[in-house]
Amino acid sequence: MSLVGWSLGGMYAQELARASPGSVRGLITLGTPVLPRSGWTQNMSRIADRVTYLSRTATLLPRPWAEPGSLRVPATSVYTRSDGIVGGSTCRYPVRPRRENIEVRGAHLGLAYNPAVLWLLADRLGQGEGKWKPFRAPLPLMSFFPRQR
Repeated sequence: MSLVGWSLGGMYAQELARASPGSVRGLITLGTPVLPRSGWTQNMSRIADRVTYLSRTATLLPRPWAEPGSLRVPATSVYTRSDGIVGGSTCRYPVRPRRENIEVRGAHLGLAYNPAVLWLLADRLGQGEGKWKPFRAPLPLMSFFPRQR
């Protein structure tokens, strides 16, 4: 199975992939802070605790995305510099094999229906099992992907 997650959903998808790598063939996150223990992630977790009406004990539960551990599946992080909600620098994986960071134009709230993101999702999800290759935008679409790392 492949996992796709947007924003907080991407954080959960990443943790599912980390917990059960044998069941996940690939991970794609959209506008998701992927760096564990980033200040942004910890701050947003505290804000969510304040604005939601959870019992006092619920706020003491561990946050899985703040836990250390290795991600052992191919992962693609899609981010935008003009996100408006999540800082683009927290959405980029460190350079490693089977990791890629793809920049698109747009904003956080538009990632799920951005034509460039939909193209990228079709490309990533269409790869054969065990045949992961880095994403390369077709020449006519290069302007929609300002920077590929």
